[in-house]
Order: sequence, then C-alpha cells, then structure tokens
Amino acid sequence: MKTWCCLVVGASLCLALAGCGDAGVPSMGGSGGNGGSAGMGGFAGEGGMGGSGGMGGSAGSGGSGGIPLDCGDGARDAVEACDDANNDDDDGCSADCTMIESGYRCPVVGASCVQIVCGDSRIDPPEVCDDGNAASNDGCSASCESEGGWTCTLPGVACGATECGDGIVAGFEQCDDGGATAPGCTDGEDGCQLEDGFKCDAPGEACEPTECGDGTREGTEQCDDGNVTPFDGCGADCRNEPNCSLGDCQPVFPSSHASVVLGRITPSPHTTEPRRDRKSVVVL
Repeated sequence: MKTWCCLVVGASLCLALAGCGDAGVPSMGGSGGNGGSAGMGGFAGEGGMGGSGGMGGSAGSGGSGGIPLDCGDGARDAVEACDDANNDDDDGCSADCTMIESGYRCPVVGASCVQIVCGDSRIDPPEVCDDGNAASNDGCSASCESEGGWTCTLPGVACGATECGDGIVAGFEQCDDGGATAPGCTDGEDGCQLEDGFKCDAPGEACEPTECGDGTREGTEQCDDGNVTPFDGCGADCRNEPNCSLGDCQPVFPSSHASVVLGRITPSPHTTEPRRDRKSVVVL
C-alpha cells in the first residue's frame, strides 16, 4: 500500500509521495481535490482628508493722498487748475486745486471764484449761448441753451432767425409758412413778413385770408370795430384813422366846418347854429 501524506497548503491537500510510508501494492491514484475558492480581496481604506491651507495675510491699505503743500497759497502752479487761496470745496476751486467745480469760473488767481450766471452776456461752460437776458423763446433759453430755428452769433446780442421758410417764427419774422406756395407770408431775402389781408396763426402751415369788419383784429389789421364804416375810428380797410393813433378814438374832423362826436353833431366853430341832427353826418 502507498502511504498518503496530507499536507496543509492553504486548504487540506493529500498527495501521494514516494517514500512516504511503507511500500505496498500499487493502487489507483485518487481524484484530485477541488481547488479552493479564491479569497475576496480586502476593501481599500478611504483616503484621509487633506488639511486646509492657511489663510494668506490681507494687503495693507494704501496711504491717502494729501493736499499739495502749494495748494491754497494763492499762486497757481503748473499742475493746478485753480488756486483761490484756500483748501475748501464747493466754492468753485476744489480743495486740492485740481479742478474748477461745475457752475463756476475762476478768472483771477488768488481771488474767490464766481458762479456762472445765465444772462450776463458771457458764454461760460456749460452755456452754449448768452444773449444778455434770462428769457426763453428768443433763441437762447433761460438756461443759456440754443433754441431751434435761431442763430446766436455773439454773446450779449439778440439771436436771429436761422432761415426763412423753416417753419419756425424767429427773430424779426412775422410769420413762417414753411415755404408754402399760398400767399400771405413773403419769402426771399427780406421774407417771412405778413402780407395785408392774411393771417398766419400756425407756423409751418399756409396762411389764411382775413375779413375786415368781422369784429376780430387779425393779421396786419390795426383795428376791427365790426363794420367798414369810415370816420368812426377804424377805417374801411381796418386801419386806425388819424385820430386813433393813441388807441383811443377821438372825434373825427374831416373839415373845419363841423365835428362829429360819437354820432352827435356839434356847432361849427364858425357858426352858432347846429347842422342837421343825425348820426355820422359830415358837413363840408
């Protein structure tokens, strides 16, 4: 008999080894044992968390710029925009002398700055015009800004119309029909003047005829008393008769023989007898 020697190698495994035990009758070799199951691999350990980095130190604040030593001495240096002999703000010259503040001008070095005033006949930024007054609708507004249709050539001088026919009544223009071909408003070099018998109420639009005697004074009419009767202060052409030059119609004296006063006939200065007593009678 062959002797089996059993060795422990991981799992029990018996092997027939020559010379192991007594020699005996040969026998059939035994079946090989099943291989053992492979062991499961171990779980890998979790990696440790890295330590957080330390905080960097904060940067130091830069030092604030100081006012230049020469600012405020009343003498403007090359790097100064102004110097009003102080280091105050809000007086026209900034505290560090680097800027002329808005709304001011500093004409004299070492003296106080002055506020810009619209209407003083000077053009100082941000003004674009200054016609010497603070009124609007005359070409230069109350804030000294240009108005459309006007041209302001010189400071302190009244603005004028830019162009006759642009639809804007400006300067010495009496009308501006925008270049319409209908009559009523003249054109040309001395244009944009009202023509007799017309009214031009809407700039940029054609003019319309007027009617003398309708009770409404329009266009070039000097008066309109609702009729076309002469010698009542307003003529048949709606012109003031000679005695109405002051706006208060007085008796009309067409001759030296009679005088008509509000429809009442008074004695002639050459006679003591009155003429016929009826209204609006002129005695020659």
